[in-house]
Amino acid sequence: MKIDIYSSHKNVLGRDLKNKSAVVIDVLRSTTTLLTAFNNGLKRFLVVDSPIDAPEYKQDLNNDRVLMGGTEDHQFITGFDAGDILEDYRASVVGGKELIYYNVDTSPAIRKGSAARHLFIGGFLNMHALAQTLVDAGDDVAIICAGTNGNFSIEDGLAAGNLVQAIRDLGKRPDLSEYAFLLKNTYNTYKMDLLGAIQYSKTYQVLRPMGLEMDIKHALTQDAYDFVPLLYDNWLTVLR
Repeated sequence: MKIDIYSSHKNVLGRDLKNKSAVVIDVLRSTTTLLTAFNNGLKRFLVVDSPIDAPEYKQDLNNDRVLMGGTEDHQFITGFDAGDILEDYRASVVGGKELIYYNVDTSPAIRKGSAARHLFIGGFLNMHALAQTLVDAGDDVAIICAGTNGNFSIEDGLAAGNLVQAIRDLGKRPDLSEYAFLLKNTYNTYKMDLLGAIQYSKTYQVLRPMGLEMDIKHALTQDAYDFVPLLYDNWLTVLR
Protein backbone atom coordinates (compact mmCIF):
# COMPACT_ATOMS: atom_id res chain seq x y z
CA MET A 1 0.00 0.00 0.00
CA LYS A 2 1.18 3.49 -0.90
CA ILE A 3 -0.37 6.66 0.52
CA ASP A 4 -0.39 10.05 -1.18
CA ILE A 5 -1.92 13.22 0.26
CA TYR A 6 -3.09 16.15 -1.83
CA SER A 7 -3.18 19.53 -0.11
CA SER A 8 -6.34 20.69 -1.89
CA HIS A 9 -8.68 19.65 -4.67
CA LYS A 10 -6.76 21.88 -7.07
CA ASN A 11 -3.65 19.72 -6.75
CA VAL A 12 -5.12 16.39 -7.83
CA LEU A 13 -5.89 15.06 -11.30
CA GLY A 14 -8.10 12.16 -12.26
CA ARG A 15 -5.12 10.18 -13.54
CA ASP A 16 -3.56 10.42 -10.07
CA LEU A 17 -6.40 8.30 -8.70
CA LYS A 18 -6.54 5.42 -11.15
CA ASN A 19 -7.04 2.08 -9.38
CA LYS A 20 -6.77 3.76 -5.96
CA SER A 21 -9.08 4.24 -3.00
CA ALA A 22 -9.62 7.96 -2.49
CA VAL A 23 -10.77 9.81 0.61
CA VAL A 24 -12.13 13.37 0.70
CA ILE A 25 -11.65 15.24 3.97
CA ASP A 26 -13.15 18.63 4.83
CA VAL A 27 -13.07 18.92 8.61
CA LEU A 28 -14.47 22.47 8.68
CA ARG A 29 -17.07 21.74 7.66
CA SER A 30 -18.49 19.66 4.86
CA THR A 31 -17.48 16.10 5.64
CA THR A 32 -18.09 16.69 9.35
CA THR A 33 -21.56 18.01 8.56
CA LEU A 34 -22.35 15.15 6.19
CA LEU A 35 -21.11 12.46 8.57
CA THR A 36 -23.33 13.95 11.26
CA ALA A 37 -26.26 14.03 8.85
CA PHE A 38 -25.78 10.33 8.06
CA ASN A 39 -25.64 9.59 11.77
CA ASN A 40 -28.97 11.40 12.09
CA GLY A 41 -30.66 9.36 9.37
CA LEU A 42 -29.74 10.96 6.03
CA LYS A 43 -30.05 8.35 3.26
CA ARG A 44 -27.66 9.75 0.66
CA PHE A 45 -26.34 12.95 -0.91
CA LEU A 46 -25.34 14.20 -4.35
CA VAL A 47 -22.87 17.03 -4.95
CA VAL A 48 -23.49 19.71 -7.54
CA ASP A 49 -20.97 22.04 -9.16
CA SER A 50 -22.87 25.25 -8.49
CA PRO A 51 -25.65 26.28 -6.11
CA ILE A 52 -27.79 27.27 -9.07
CA ASP A 53 -27.80 23.62 -10.19
CA ALA A 54 -29.39 22.35 -6.99
CA PRO A 55 -33.02 23.41 -7.64
CA GLU A 56 -32.90 21.81 -11.10
CA TYR A 57 -31.69 18.51 -9.64
CA LYS A 58 -34.36 18.68 -6.94
CA GLN A 59 -37.05 19.31 -9.52
CA ASP A 60 -35.84 16.44 -11.71
CA LEU A 61 -35.97 14.07 -8.75
CA ASN A 62 -39.54 15.24 -8.03
CA ASN A 63 -39.37 13.95 -4.50
CA ASP A 64 -40.47 15.76 -1.35
CA ARG A 65 -37.79 13.88 0.59
CA VAL A 66 -35.03 15.84 -1.21
CA LEU A 67 -33.34 18.72 0.61
CA MET A 68 -30.83 21.27 -0.65
CA GLY A 69 -27.86 22.06 1.58
CA GLY A 70 -24.46 23.71 1.68
CA THR A 71 -22.90 27.14 1.90
CA GLU A 72 -21.12 29.73 -0.19
CA ASP A 73 -18.33 31.64 1.55
CA HIS A 74 -19.59 30.12 4.83
CA GLN A 75 -22.98 31.78 4.33
CA PHE A 76 -26.43 30.23 3.96
CA ILE A 77 -27.57 30.01 0.34
CA THR A 78 -30.93 31.65 -0.31
CA GLY A 79 -33.56 29.06 -1.19
CA PHE A 80 -31.67 26.14 0.37
CA ASP A 81 -33.10 24.07 3.20
CA ALA A 82 -29.86 23.79 5.19
CA GLY A 83 -26.46 25.39 5.49
CA ASP A 84 -23.44 23.75 7.10
CA ILE A 85 -24.18 24.14 10.80
CA LEU A 86 -24.93 20.95 12.72
CA GLU A 87 -28.29 22.27 13.89
CA ASP A 88 -29.50 22.20 10.29
CA TYR A 89 -28.91 18.43 10.10
CA ARG A 90 -30.65 17.18 13.22
CA ALA A 91 -32.59 13.93 12.94
CA SER A 92 -35.98 15.63 12.73
CA VAL A 93 -34.79 17.44 9.57
CA VAL A 94 -32.71 14.86 7.68
CA GLY A 95 -34.08 11.50 8.88
CA GLY A 96 -35.10 9.47 5.82
CA LYS A 97 -34.18 12.33 3.45
CA GLU A 98 -31.85 12.77 0.47
CA LEU A 99 -29.63 15.81 0.02
CA ILE A 100 -28.42 17.86 -2.93
CA TYR A 101 -25.24 19.48 -1.63
CA TYR A 102 -22.88 22.25 -2.71
CA ASN A 103 -19.59 23.51 -1.32
CA VAL A 104 -16.93 25.41 -3.23
CA ASP A 105 -14.16 23.04 -2.12
CA THR A 106 -15.88 19.76 -1.30
CA SER A 107 -17.90 19.57 -4.53
CA PRO A 108 -14.84 19.61 -6.83
CA ALA A 109 -12.91 17.35 -4.45
CA ILE A 110 -15.65 14.72 -4.69
CA ARG A 111 -15.97 15.21 -8.44
CA LYS A 112 -12.26 14.56 -8.89
CA GLY A 113 -12.29 11.74 -6.36
CA SER A 114 -14.91 9.92 -8.39
CA ALA A 115 -12.12 8.89 -10.78
CA ALA A 116 -10.79 6.51 -8.11
CA ARG A 117 -11.73 2.83 -7.82
CA HIS A 118 -13.43 3.62 -4.51
CA LEU A 119 -14.31 7.02 -3.05
CA PHE A 120 -15.01 7.60 0.64
CA ILE A 121 -15.52 10.67 2.82
CA GLY A 122 -14.22 11.07 6.32
CA GLY A 123 -12.77 13.14 9.09
CA PHE A 124 -11.82 12.84 12.71
CA LEU A 125 -15.35 11.64 13.45
CA ASN A 126 -14.95 8.27 11.69
CA MET A 127 -11.16 7.90 11.60
CA HIS A 128 -10.78 4.32 12.83
CA ALA A 129 -13.61 3.04 10.64
CA LEU A 130 -12.10 4.86 7.67
CA ALA A 131 -8.65 3.38 8.27
CA GLN A 132 -10.10 -0.12 8.58
CA THR A 133 -12.11 0.32 5.38
CA LEU A 134 -8.99 1.36 3.47
CA VAL A 135 -6.93 -1.52 4.84
CA ASP A 136 -9.70 -3.96 3.89
CA ALA A 137 -9.88 -2.52 0.36
CA GLY A 138 -6.16 -3.13 -0.08
CA ASP A 139 -5.63 -0.40 -2.70
CA ASP A 140 -3.11 2.38 -2.80
CA VAL A 141 -4.65 5.41 -1.09
CA ALA A 142 -5.11 9.03 -2.17
CA ILE A 143 -6.20 11.41 0.57
CA ILE A 144 -7.72 14.59 -0.87
CA CYS A 145 -7.85 17.53 1.51
CA ALA A 146 -10.69 19.72 0.28
CA GLY A 147 -8.88 22.80 1.55
CA THR A 148 -10.16 26.36 1.76
CA ASN A 149 -10.75 28.22 -1.49
CA GLY A 150 -8.34 25.85 -3.17
CA ASN A 151 -5.61 26.33 -0.57
CA PHE A 152 -4.28 24.04 2.15
CA SER A 153 -6.11 24.05 5.48
CA ILE A 154 -4.50 23.02 8.75
CA GLU A 155 -7.43 20.97 10.01
CA ASP A 156 -7.64 18.86 6.86
CA GLY A 157 -3.89 18.25 6.96
CA LEU A 158 -4.06 17.12 10.57
CA ALA A 159 -6.91 14.73 9.79
CA ALA A 160 -5.00 13.35 6.81
CA GLY A 161 -1.99 12.77 9.04
CA ASN A 162 -4.26 11.09 11.61
CA LEU A 163 -5.52 8.74 8.90
CA VAL A 164 -1.99 7.72 7.94
CA GLN A 165 -1.20 7.00 11.59
CA ALA A 166 -4.48 5.09 12.05
CA ILE A 167 -3.59 2.82 9.13
CA ARG A 168 -0.18 2.19 10.68
CA ASP A 169 -1.87 1.43 14.01
CA LEU A 170 -3.72 -1.39 12.24
CA GLY A 171 -0.39 -3.05 11.53
CA LYS A 172 0.18 -1.73 8.04
CA ARG A 173 3.49 -0.16 7.01
CA PRO A 174 2.52 1.70 3.86
CA ASP A 175 4.93 3.52 1.59
CA LEU A 176 4.40 7.22 2.26
CA SER A 177 4.84 10.17 -0.03
CA GLU A 178 6.93 12.97 1.46
CA TYR A 179 3.77 14.94 2.20
CA ALA A 180 2.10 11.96 3.87
CA PHE A 181 5.20 11.44 6.03
CA LEU A 182 5.25 15.11 7.00
CA LEU A 183 1.55 15.31 7.90
CA LYS A 184 1.66 12.06 9.88
CA ASN A 185 4.43 13.51 12.02
CA THR A 186 2.65 16.85 12.29
CA TYR A 187 -0.49 15.13 13.54
CA ASN A 188 1.51 13.19 16.11
CA THR A 189 3.07 16.42 17.34
CA TYR A 190 -0.26 18.17 17.86
CA LYS A 191 -2.69 15.31 18.53
CA MET A 192 -3.09 16.13 22.21
CA ASP A 193 -4.24 19.67 21.40
CA LEU A 194 -5.98 19.70 18.04
CA LEU A 195 -8.05 22.73 18.97
CA GLY A 196 -4.91 24.65 19.78
CA ALA A 197 -3.29 23.51 16.56
CA ILE A 198 -6.05 24.90 14.34
CA GLN A 199 -6.02 28.39 15.87
CA TYR A 200 -4.18 29.56 12.77
CA SER A 201 -6.69 28.02 10.36
CA LYS A 202 -8.41 30.61 8.20
CA THR A 203 -11.70 28.72 8.39
CA TYR A 204 -11.47 28.48 12.17
CA GLN A 205 -10.91 32.22 12.32
CA VAL A 206 -14.09 32.75 10.29
CA LEU A 207 -16.28 30.26 12.16
CA ARG A 208 -15.33 31.10 15.74
CA PRO A 209 -16.71 34.67 15.66
CA MET A 210 -19.93 33.20 14.24
CA GLY A 211 -20.49 31.43 17.56
CA LEU A 212 -19.81 27.95 16.21
CA GLU A 213 -17.40 26.76 18.90
CA MET A 214 -19.47 23.62 19.57
CA ASP A 215 -19.52 22.73 15.87
CA ILE A 216 -15.73 23.15 15.77
CA LYS A 217 -15.20 20.94 18.83
CA HIS A 218 -17.51 18.32 17.36
CA ALA A 219 -15.47 18.34 14.14
CA LEU A 220 -12.34 17.47 16.14
CA THR A 221 -13.99 14.59 18.04
CA GLN A 222 -12.33 11.32 17.15
CA ASP A 223 -14.17 8.08 16.38
CA ALA A 224 -17.68 9.20 17.26
CA TYR A 225 -19.03 7.24 14.28
CA ASP A 226 -18.27 3.74 13.00
CA PHE A 227 -19.47 4.07 9.39
CA VAL A 228 -17.86 5.27 6.16
CA PRO A 229 -19.91 6.87 3.37
CA LEU A 230 -18.87 5.85 -0.14
CA LEU A 231 -19.69 6.80 -3.69
CA TYR A 232 -22.30 4.45 -5.16
CA ASP A 233 -24.18 5.14 -8.39
CA ASN A 234 -23.14 8.83 -8.32
CA TRP A 235 -24.47 9.35 -4.78
CA LEU A 236 -22.58 9.24 -1.47
CA THR A 237 -24.30 6.82 0.87
CA VAL A 238 -23.69 4.40 3.73
CA LEU A 239 -24.13 0.76 2.81
CA ARG A 240 -25.41 -0.92 5.96
